[in-house]
Amino acid sequence: MDAKIRKAVCDKIYEQFPEMAGITPKIQPRPNNQVLMIFETKVTVGTGQMLKRAVRVVVDEKGKVVKVTTSR
Repeated sequence: MDAKIRKAVCDKIYEQFPEMAGITPKIQPRPNNQVLMIFETKVTVGTGQMLKRAVRVVVDEKGKVVKVTTSR
Protein backbone atom coordinates (compact mmCIF):
# COMPACT_ATOMS: atom_id res chain seq x y z
CA MET A 1 0.00 0.00 0.00
CA ASP A 2 1.27 3.42 -0.97
CA ALA A 3 2.38 5.58 1.99
CA LYS A 4 0.33 8.55 0.77
CA ILE A 5 -2.86 6.45 0.60
CA ARG A 6 -2.13 4.90 4.01
CA LYS A 7 -1.69 8.36 5.57
CA ALA A 8 -4.95 9.62 4.03
CA VAL A 9 -6.88 6.61 5.37
CA CYS A 10 -5.29 6.95 8.80
CA ASP A 11 -6.24 10.64 8.92
CA LYS A 12 -9.88 9.74 8.17
CA ILE A 13 -9.90 7.13 10.94
CA TYR A 14 -8.21 9.49 13.43
CA GLU A 15 -10.90 12.09 12.69
CA GLN A 16 -13.76 9.61 13.13
CA PHE A 17 -12.19 7.80 16.13
CA PRO A 18 -10.04 10.32 18.10
CA GLU A 19 -8.91 7.64 20.57
CA MET A 20 -7.02 5.98 17.68
CA ALA A 21 -4.93 9.10 16.94
CA GLY A 22 -1.27 8.20 16.55
CA ILE A 23 -1.88 4.44 16.41
CA THR A 24 0.00 2.67 13.62
CA PRO A 25 -2.32 0.09 12.05
CA LYS A 26 -1.49 -3.53 11.33
CA ILE A 27 -1.88 -4.13 7.60
CA GLN A 28 -3.04 -7.40 6.04
CA PRO A 29 -3.60 -8.04 2.33
CA ARG A 30 -7.08 -9.18 1.30
CA PRO A 31 -8.50 -10.62 -1.94
CA ASN A 32 -9.56 -8.35 -4.83
CA ASN A 33 -6.70 -5.85 -4.33
CA GLN A 34 -7.97 -4.80 -0.92
CA VAL A 35 -6.11 -4.23 2.34
CA LEU A 36 -7.29 -4.68 5.93
CA MET A 37 -6.02 -2.08 8.39
CA ILE A 38 -6.46 -2.88 12.09
CA PHE A 39 -6.17 -0.11 14.69
CA GLU A 40 -6.05 -1.27 18.33
CA THR A 41 -5.82 0.62 21.61
CA LYS A 42 -7.12 0.55 25.18
CA VAL A 43 -9.61 3.11 26.46
CA THR A 44 -10.80 3.94 29.97
CA VAL A 45 -14.55 3.66 30.55
CA GLY A 46 -16.64 5.47 33.17
CA THR A 47 -16.04 2.81 35.82
CA GLY A 48 -12.28 3.24 35.51
CA GLN A 49 -11.76 -0.07 33.70
CA MET A 50 -9.51 -0.37 30.67
CA LEU A 51 -11.16 -1.94 27.62
CA LYS A 52 -9.55 -2.99 24.36
CA ARG A 53 -10.91 -1.04 21.37
CA ALA A 54 -10.36 -2.14 17.76
CA VAL A 55 -11.26 -0.51 14.46
CA ARG A 56 -11.00 -2.63 11.29
CA VAL A 57 -10.92 -0.84 7.95
CA VAL A 58 -11.07 -2.46 4.50
CA VAL A 59 -9.52 -0.24 1.83
CA ASP A 60 -9.26 -0.77 -1.93
CA GLU A 61 -6.08 -0.14 -3.95
CA LYS A 62 -7.12 3.46 -4.69
CA GLY A 63 -7.57 4.35 -1.03
CA LYS A 64 -11.36 4.22 -0.94
CA VAL A 65 -12.70 2.98 2.40
CA VAL A 66 -14.93 0.00 1.61
CA LYS A 67 -15.94 -0.99 5.14
CA VAL A 68 -15.32 0.13 8.73
CA THR A 69 -16.17 -2.02 11.76
CA THR A 70 -15.43 -1.37 15.40
CA SER A 71 -15.61 -3.14 18.72
CA ARG A 72 -17.82 -1.71 21.44
